[in-house]
Amino acid sequence: MRALQRLQQKILAEDQHLVRNFDLTPRALRLHDKLKRQAYVGATVVALSGAVAFGVGSNDYDPAKLYVGNITESWQTQRSLYDTHLKLLAAEERAQDIKLEMLNASTAKEVDGLRKEYKQERTKIEALKLDYHILTTGQDPVKVQQIAREADADFGPRASRPRI
Repeated sequence: MRALQRLQQKILAEDQHLVRNFDLTPRALRLHDKLKRQAYVGATVVALSGAVAFGVGSNDYDPAKLYVGNITESWQTQRSLYDTHLKLLAAEERAQDIKLEMLNASTAKEVDGLRKEYKQERTKIEALKLDYHILTTGQDPVKVQQIAREADADFGPRASRPRI
């Protein structure tokens, strides 16, 4: 009991507003260390169980989220750059398809509808270019080009599978 009282005194003494300093016995120091360890272990267990319960962890990755950081250190940033580049390629291809549809449109109403769709696609492209710029700012250009090449290769036409 005295050890606990001395521990309380030590905690009060270490407060910034109080200038008194009380010496703790070795037993009280051991008790303080034990309580601190138990608090850390308890907090860790609660955090891990919460992460498991809510499905959050290091393996989770949300492709809609923009992960910013060092490409060489963060696999999430690499995947975010890869996904953003793929989305940019898809949006540019869709804009090109809309242009071709506008050329082949038969009525003015159809052209106006395609023009609005093209404008939305251009806005999407500008937003993706901004995201891509944010992701690549300050990064190693060689690593960025490597990831972009991988995305280009994955975006390209697939070889047809042979029928058996």
